[in-house]
Amino acid sequence: MKNLFALVALVCFCFSAAIAQDNNNTSVTQTSAESDALLEATPTKVAPVSTSTTTRKMKEAKRIDASYQRPVIEMTDEYIDNQIAEIRKVMEANKEKDGFNLSGYQKRIKYLESRRPNK
Repeated sequence: MKNLFALVALVCFCFSAAIAQDNNNTSVTQTSAESDALLEATPTKVAPVSTSTTTRKMKEAKRIDASYQRPVIEMTDEYIDNQIAEIRKVMEANKEKDGFNLSGYQKRIKYLESRRPNK
């Protein structure tokens, strides 16, 4: 019974699809003017050309506490020695690891050495 019902539904679907393909008339609209008159007509309203510039809507960031300034670290010999010692500890701990950026730490040591105050 199920198969018979499915077969009837399938036949109805195929039949309606075949009729719909044969009846391919599209809706026809009538024009009130001839095509030559439309080609020669001038527009009554001209659309503006889209050349407007966008304005920036972001506001300037303002610091809440305007008196705040970053602390200045004085590069003394003691500070530089401590920084180099910390960098060497990190280098010793990670020298066996693959992908360790040894050259970056060496450059940092060179930079610190160049910042030593002249005596």
